[in-house]
Amino acid sequence: MPSSRSLPRSSPKIPLHWVLVIPFVLQTVGAVGIVGWLSYRSGQKVVEQIAYQLLETVSEQVSDRLDTLLQAQQQEIATNPQTAAQGNLSPQKLQSLRTRLNPYLSHLDFSPSSFVFIVEPSGNLVATSTLNNSLLPGGRYQPKRFASANGQDARIHKISQQLLDSFGSFRNFQQTTQLTLKTSQTGEQPQFVQVTPYQGKGRLDWLIITVVPESDFIGEIQTNLWRTVLLSFLTLMCTTATGVLTAFWIAKPIRQLSRASQTLASGQWQQSLQEDSWITELSVLAKSFNRTADQLQQSFDRIKVALQASEEKFTKVFRTSPDPITIMTLDEGRYLEVNESFLKFSEYSQEEVIGRTSAELNLSVDYQQDLALKEQLERQGTVQNFEYYYRTKTGQVGTTLLSIERVELDGQQRILTIAKDISDRKQTEHALRQAIQQINTYFEHSPLAIMEWDQTGRILRWSTQAERVFGWTADEIQERRWQEWEIVHEDDQDRVITELTPLMNGLTTSHMLQNRNRTKDGRVIVCEWYSSAIFDETGNLISVLSFAQDITERIQMETALQESEARNRAILQAIPDLMILYTAEGTYVDIIQRNLAQDAITDPDPVGKHISELLPSDIAERQINASKQVLATGEIVVYEQELWIQGTLQYEEVRVVPCGEETVLVIVRDISDRKRNEIERQLAEEALQHSEEQIRRAFEDAAIGMAIVGLDGRFLRVSHSLCEIVGYSETELLAMTFHEITHPDDLLTDLGYSEQMLSGELRTYQLEKRYIHKQGYIIWILVNVSLVKDNNDQPLYFVSQIQDISDRHELDRIKNEFISIVSHELRTPLTAIRGSLGILATGVLAHEPDTAKAMLHVALNNSERLVRLVNDILDLERLESGKTQLVMEECSVNNLLMQAIESVQTLVAQASISLKVTSCAAKVWASPDAIVQTLTNLIGNAVKFSEPGSTVWLKAELKNGEWEMGEEAAIEIWESQRPAVSSSTSLSSSPYSQPFILFSVADQGRGIPPEKLESIFGRFQQVDVSDSRDKCGTGLGLAICKSIVQQHGGKIWVTSVLNEGSTFYFTVPQANRKEE
Repeated sequence: MPSSRSLPRSSPKIPLHWVLVIPFVLQTVGAVGIVGWLSYRSGQKVVEQIAYQLLETVSEQVSDRLDTLLQAQQQEIATNPQTAAQGNLSPQKLQSLRTRLNPYLSHLDFSPSSFVFIVEPSGNLVATSTLNNSLLPGGRYQPKRFASANGQDARIHKISQQLLDSFGSFRNFQQTTQLTLKTSQTGEQPQFVQVTPYQGKGRLDWLIITVVPESDFIGEIQTNLWRTVLLSFLTLMCTTATGVLTAFWIAKPIRQLSRASQTLASGQWQQSLQEDSWITELSVLAKSFNRTADQLQQSFDRIKVALQASEEKFTKVFRTSPDPITIMTLDEGRYLEVNESFLKFSEYSQEEVIGRTSAELNLSVDYQQDLALKEQLERQGTVQNFEYYYRTKTGQVGTTLLSIERVELDGQQRILTIAKDISDRKQTEHALRQAIQQINTYFEHSPLAIMEWDQTGRILRWSTQAERVFGWTADEIQERRWQEWEIVHEDDQDRVITELTPLMNGLTTSHMLQNRNRTKDGRVIVCEWYSSAIFDETGNLISVLSFAQDITERIQMETALQESEARNRAILQAIPDLMILYTAEGTYVDIIQRNLAQDAITDPDPVGKHISELLPSDIAERQINASKQVLATGEIVVYEQELWIQGTLQYEEVRVVPCGEETVLVIVRDISDRKRNEIERQLAEEALQHSEEQIRRAFEDAAIGMAIVGLDGRFLRVSHSLCEIVGYSETELLAMTFHEITHPDDLLTDLGYSEQMLSGELRTYQLEKRYIHKQGYIIWILVNVSLVKDNNDQPLYFVSQIQDISDRHELDRIKNEFISIVSHELRTPLTAIRGSLGILATGVLAHEPDTAKAMLHVALNNSERLVRLVNDILDLERLESGKTQLVMEECSVNNLLMQAIESVQTLVAQASISLKVTSCAAKVWASPDAIVQTLTNLIGNAVKFSEPGSTVWLKAELKNGEWEMGEEAAIEIWESQRPAVSSSTSLSSSPYSQPFILFSVADQGRGIPPEKLESIFGRFQQVDVSDSRDKCGTGLGLAICKSIVQQHGGKIWVTSVLNEGSTFYFTVPQANRKEE
């Protein structure tokens, strides 16, 4: 039960009659005040309207009076051009006009304090109702006037000044304007003002200004104000008194209802409320209350019954909760109640727990955590999610989260504890820490220099490889910006900043950059940078991760390649042949090499011209036809031609080579000397024909590939062995060059050796390189090349001897792979042994016998693993090398199965696996120890990869030569072949036809992926690389099984379905004959 401290604090309570009275009074006061204020404002509006109507009437009267007084003067202005031009009255007439106008204005009596004055647009006062005639000055020719803003009357002065302040000038009044002027002086009333422009019927331009103070109209309103306030106050008091009495009268029965509800809540309700109130709502409320009271009494009875059922449910939830729950005493912490989950959790029985403390049960791993838990409970009164390390009855250690509350049960304080086991989560966290550690290992051991920096260029992380590449240590550059230590070459800084700006601004997520960098020792290196930006969920840049690779050597190699290309171009320029590029239609594109001595083209610049314009028509037509043929077939066309050059008949060899889609390269060589020497060469060829026949026979019958290659790389002659090596026919090879079948990575090396031979630096050379087979795969060959020269020491062709060494390379690869795997498998247990024994040798575990024992256990396990690995390797080598001769004898299938079961009985029991055996009364011709070893390996694998409680089936059947494998795909292992077996494959294809025994081992484990079914019987092959650690396997067991079965003339295979299990099969012939 929660304590009273947990109850919400009650808010202040207000009696009902005040709830009714206060809003009523506030509403009444507000209504009276608003009505009074609106009445006052209404009176002001009415006064304002009356004032403006009065001002308009007075202004009209003044205008009419001016029209009457100025009628004669206006006629004079209209008839006298000079006066009309001046637009002014004579001083005498103006004085006369003012003498009659001022009395008129002064006798206007439209309010006690009002006044009227007339001004000119310039501000001069013309007439006023407040001045006498004697005060108005005048002159003989131009009467002088007072400026209205500087006049002697203070009221006219204030009104004029306010008008000028508001409008700037009297000239801005172009129409009648009514306004209210207020002064800033305290106590002065606003003035109603109307400004009426007056022009009459002439060119006079005056302003009639009429002023009426507000006080002339609002005086009576002010007089009656206090009377109105007193009347409103009396009304308010009467209304308030009536509301208070009404509120008390309404609240009285409700108070009775409140007292009755309190009595009902305390459980002492006996008497019903009276229901005969003359207020309908109160009567209905009393009836409803009485019925509710009766229903509540019935509900209380039902609640008592439900409470008892709820307590039973709580007890059931307590007992069956998946989380451990305990109830303990507050003072000593002795267990009073525990649920079934706690008993399973602690591995104790209820009799062992009740009445004892956790210390007596030795549940706590660390006494300090008990003290911290007790301190927190005493300080806070509750504990939430306290991480607690516990020990079960059997000694297993785990982690749980404890939540503890003080509760009141049966009037006594108890401690309620709920636990949640998080041992699996802690293991996951440990795995996560290991993963982070592995990432850090990758970071530190990557062959690339890795660094992380923020948006300001400040270095956050700096890998070990970065220290090696650039020379600075992490401590030297930590928290420094890369601009501060000049890692980027000064000539590349602007370009680097420009290219990295989009990455820093989030416009791109990655960028590759190549630039020069400086190292700590001042060297300049070229690096290739790969940078990736890391952003948070809102798109803000967190950091940039950069990978740098020193490519200085690659740049130097590229420079060397460019120099080599330049050298090749120089060699090309030194070739005496005429080389021309032109289109298929015969238009010259370029002349690569031109020998003027043999060139029939006399035009110094033939580019862009047609061949028919420069050469004889038959020569030009033949070259065009050859060009079209070359572009159509892609094959080189070679022919000879004769033409007269400078009076001499010249024989030429024309070679047309495709060079692009629309362009051909024509190479013209002068062969006149060759033609003259043909006769001599024919005689020499006849003399050599016999010896060539002998060489041809040796060439064709050689066991290795033979080829004669021209200086241009074209095959001139190839042997049958070479055709078999590369897969091309002789005709295909003779139309190709050795460049076309040489791997691109080996071509430059080969060409380099050829150039050295042509230059006389080498006589022969031997090279391992790669050919590309016609089918597309790679062939490793060993080539021996020699250069054949003529009598003049001029190179003629190359003679190549080619030997296929692909098998040797494959053997080397397999050997290296085997050595690598074996060294890894040996190093892993040796490292564990050395580490464990090293820790023990330091003596740090002298006072920790349990930990020292665990270290010895690690060393012992890895020693056994090492022994198993060495024994498996030796067994496999002896089996495959034939050094171990299996002793065959007639064996009982039942005996073989029983021996295998006895070998794995302990392993099966420890793994809680059920082993079901099906045998047959038959005999086999086999080596019993080898067959038992095979069965033991297969059963052991099935047990290791099965879950506790599952079943492994061992079965032996007699078959008569044919057996359908069912609907599952299988993999057969036949000696050195591993063909896939479909669902319809049978064993009738076996190399023997007599009956045989089919052994099978089936499990319910995780299964084998389809891609692993073919390789699982190879050396060091496992479904998961972690199996060597988790399952203590070497990866050689199935390879040994395969070798044993094959030596028995049988076969072995596996069928598997992922997450359902695997079945291993192997066959052994039935014992119906003796092995000779």
